[in-house]
Amino acid sequence: PGSDARAAARDPRWVTQIEDANGVFFTGGEQARIVDTLAPGGEDSPLLEAIRALHARGGLVAGTSAGAAVMSHAMIRDAENVVEVLKGRMREGQELGTGLGFAGDRLIVDQHFLERGRLGRLLPALVERGLTLGLGVAEDTAAILRGDEVEVIGSSGVLLVELDEADRARGREPFLLRNARLSLLGNGDRVNLRTRTVTPAAHKQAGQFIDPAAAGHSPYYAGVPFYLDVLGTNTVREAMTRLLDSPASEARGLAFDLTAPADDPLAALGFEFRFHKAPGTRGWQASAGDGERYTIVGMRLDVTPVRVAKPLFGVWSP
Repeated sequence: PGSDARAAARDPRWVTQIEDANGVFFTGGEQARIVDTLAPGGEDSPLLEAIRALHARGGLVAGTSAGAAVMSHAMIRDAENVVEVLKGRMREGQELGTGLGFAGDRLIVDQHFLERGRLGRLLPALVERGLTLGLGVAEDTAAILRGDEVEVIGSSGVLLVELDEADRARGREPFLLRNARLSLLGNGDRVNLRTRTVTPAAHKQAGQFIDPAAAGHSPYYAGVPFYLDVLGTNTVREAMTRLLDSPASEARGLAFDLTAPADDPLAALGFEFRFHKAPGTRGWQASAGDGERYTIVGMRLDVTPVRVAKPLFGVWSP
């Protein structure tokens, strides 16, 4: 408190420390503050130049929470209300901006992903920036990038979002998307971002292989519920898991904002999320200390704007 962070980013003492270091770790907080401090006006500060030199010579650059969000070139700056982003309320320099780019310029990294339903903001951000790859990192999990290879470690997971085959259009309002490809990766799983090849962890490969299209497939779940808050805590993970290992062909849910002001012209706008199996959708399942863990590859997603009734419910009158 009270310190001049931008002055510190120009302080030769800190630059010297980075020059003598083998790694840099960005803590959480506000990703916009990290970027605006280290690259004010889009220009690298001496401290950021030193960090880039460290990275170029093979040093480790890592971060958590906001410190993870700054890793990609395209960055979600501040967009807590994911439904508002789906509605098209995403402004350059406000909800969307430029990160530090250590993870490259071909993808967007987002964090607290499954717990906070941030798939709803990553999809529009990817479309707006014309990108086809997203990495959504959940709690207590890390995605380790080494060139084209990504390894997942931790207890929760990473959602890989691919839009190469999706029907998408920048500037389309309200947001509409068809055929996004989702893969849920867990501890020890790896993916090659160039070939998009997923290699499950050894304990998953030794566990149960799940091919929903196989004649002998015996689903664990009887069916899939309808999700009234599809972007709720870990709901995307649950929907994908139950759909994969059930006889159902799709799972549906809604994302909407009941707190939107009545005078908001988009107050009734919501979105239906339709997860569905496709040829090649498959998975692996293995037991862990805290329950069953799944790796899921190649599930598809459509997002469609819908009208949500206002009020959604009323007093029951028999």
